[in-house]
Amino acid sequence: MRIFEIEGNFEQHGRWSEPDPGFEGIFFVNDDGYLYGYMDEQYPTPYNARRFIAGYYSENQEIGGICFYKLSNTDGLAPLTYTFPIWAEFGEWAALSLFSGMMSRQGKAKCVVKEIECSPELVDKIQSEFDKVDTSVNFNGEILDQIACCKDLLENIER
Repeated sequence: MRIFEIEGNFEQHGRWSEPDPGFEGIFFVNDDGYLYGYMDEQYPTPYNARRFIAGYYSENQEIGGICFYKLSNTDGLAPLTYTFPIWAEFGEWAALSLFSGMMSRQGKAKCVVKEIECSPELVDKIQSEFDKVDTSVNFNGEILDQIACCKDLLENIER
């Protein structure tokens, strides 16, 4: 098991999120490469700033990178997908429309991922926070059931 900190920004309507970074968080990666954690939005929001992330992480030079879903317990707040190929300067984000089930908005994103020392206590803290995901709202349950799609996205992204 490995633990990483993540921070980054996203671009929407031609502007980057402010302040810099726009989000900060932490996640662990299990032995199969799947990641689980949480992040906090750093910009003003009328909703709870805590988001939960689940996805896939790989350092493979051919298909490596990070891809994750950003989930919220706030009813009606669309889940986002972030994809960062390992050697790309920028990644991408896309919002899932809760009405059509299709991607409705998208833009550029950038992030910094830094590995930190792993301890059982920190893994437990991250897991207990992630366990707060409400699977009955915003397709959260269905998305978590399809977490392998993140690996597929990394393998099939245009590089």
